[in-house]
Amino acid sequence: MTPKQVLSKYWGYENFRDQQEQIIQSLIDGKDVFALMPTGGGKSLTFQVPALVMPGVAIVISPLIALMKDQVLGLTSRGINAAMISSENTAQDIRVLLDNARYGFLKLLYISPERFFSENFRHNLSFLPISFFAIDEAHCISEWGHDFRPSYLAIDNIKKDFPQAPIIALTATATPLVQKEIMQQLQLQSPKKYISSLRRPNLSYRTQSSDNKWNDLLISIARNPGSSIVFCHSRKLTYELSTFLNSQGVEADFYHARIPFAEKEKKQKQFIASDRLVLCATNAFGMGIDKADIRTVYHMNMPSSIEAYFQEVGRAGRDGKPARGILFYDEKDQGSAFRFFKAVMPTKSEFLHIIKRLYNYYQIAENELSPATFSFSQRKFAETFDLNRRKVKMVVDFLDNQGVINVASSDSGSRVQILISSKNWVSGGDFEHELLNYIARTYPGVFQSSASISEHQIAYHLSANRNKVRDTLHVLSSKNQIKYRDASIIHIRFLQIRNDNNAAQQLWPQFRNFHKHRFDKLADAHFYANNQDVCTSVLLLRYFGEKSSQICGKCHVCLPEPKASQSDMKQELLRLLQSQTLSLKHIISHFRHQPQNMITELLQKLVNEREIIFIFPDKYTIWKNQ
Repeated sequence: MTPKQVLSKYWGYENFRDQQEQIIQSLIDGKDVFALMPTGGGKSLTFQVPALVMPGVAIVISPLIALMKDQVLGLTSRGINAAMISSENTAQDIRVLLDNARYGFLKLLYISPERFFSENFRHNLSFLPISFFAIDEAHCISEWGHDFRPSYLAIDNIKKDFPQAPIIALTATATPLVQKEIMQQLQLQSPKKYISSLRRPNLSYRTQSSDNKWNDLLISIARNPGSSIVFCHSRKLTYELSTFLNSQGVEADFYHARIPFAEKEKKQKQFIASDRLVLCATNAFGMGIDKADIRTVYHMNMPSSIEAYFQEVGRAGRDGKPARGILFYDEKDQGSAFRFFKAVMPTKSEFLHIIKRLYNYYQIAENELSPATFSFSQRKFAETFDLNRRKVKMVVDFLDNQGVINVASSDSGSRVQILISSKNWVSGGDFEHELLNYIARTYPGVFQSSASISEHQIAYHLSANRNKVRDTLHVLSSKNQIKYRDASIIHIRFLQIRNDNNAAQQLWPQFRNFHKHRFDKLADAHFYANNQDVCTSVLLLRYFGEKSSQICGKCHVCLPEPKASQSDMKQELLRLLQSQTLSLKHIISHFRHQPQNMITELLQKLVNEREIIFIFPDKYTIWKNQ
């Protein structure tokens, strides 16, 4: 079949978009390809279609299991033979999948970059009829990219081990410097380069100064109906903000990485099916979520980089209809972000001290390597040696990224089962009994089997510290009153021998440079948020190396919100209240182009002058003479 026939048969489209057809043809012709395409621009089709046209199996390397699962599910639902290999597969599973690929029963095989660390796995791949390699999220291979992952460096062996197989590298967020490094790292041979414009004409980018972000979010949701994502910087904030929105009559839910897998899938399905749900989420949400009609993407906190912001806000408006990204920004945000960054950045002595303590914690001596896998709690480790927990996290994450250690966390979340029988149940007034009673009331069946819990939610409802909840659960477990699996306890494995001199001479300079680069990206993001002079679309495109002077006409710079006179607003407000009683929320929504403080000041003035009446708790009506 031709590419167009494949497109029509499996996806129901008659024509390709933009440069998709040229990219596909270059790959079919055996050329290496570099493609920069906007989020929602149809990157996946550029390797999925040629995989069905070309003989053999396409190997797709992707950084996220959730992304791979989503794509494999989408392909198999269309009748396309696709599969993935992850840590969830047994050795027998992997052998069967490789045999299926070898004998022509698979057209696309998704794997993680970590698989290329294994020489044995690369050896097994050499027996497959590989059509090409597709490197998704290719910016992860660049140390100058916003999401650098050292595991991606392992895939620079592709050209050496599979010289005949073409490579297609795809990304939606890469500056010119990152583009160059991607092609160098992957050793692409005279690659065909396709740089699509990242301009999204239907998507407006707005930065809104706010000293009350929650209230301004509520107002904006009323003004901009439809499915929305609200990106938050912490798991706690996703829960608290969704609770607040629900209390104000907005249908909202929360999402973060610690939610059990089954619950994540349920929340994703509900969000995809809804046309009005507001999902408060950390950046764990979004990758691979196939929902075209997201109308607004909000950011309650400054993203770590322009690349991260551009990728997240790009989830809005994939159906081509008007959509917007709104970033709430407080003047204090920048100072707080920079102070926080510097406060948690370890000095050289702190960096080396944390590494030494980590090895000593598990009794690993200089020039030794332990083959064991250990349980590891960053909180307990930090408390044992009186270390700053955030600095510990930065060092541990860095060592994990550099392949010095491997830190494995559980996606299944915490679980609890109450072991006390209901007839032996004793009530009490201390926190242990309060916690047990809450769990018994909240989680059905918790006496018969373990239930998935969230320490964040429990702490919130009991007005307690999250660590107090977790510590109390461990105490109850030690008393055999409950069975408790703490998701915060992860596992650590040491991959390199202990070498204190190497930590000082090599790891520290790498760590310092890595975080200096992160700080520069954070500064760029705040510069963007503070911008009041250049069209935001133009500014973003210039950042990614696209020269453009065509303004969008829709951002806060191009189209500032018009301000009406107070006299005009007064007449309109009195007219509205003449026939009905309205809530503050409805009044603010009606005057959606006016500053909120101007509206509230007018309402207070009219109440004082006895032209309107305030009805507790938040309604207004006209004053009628008796």
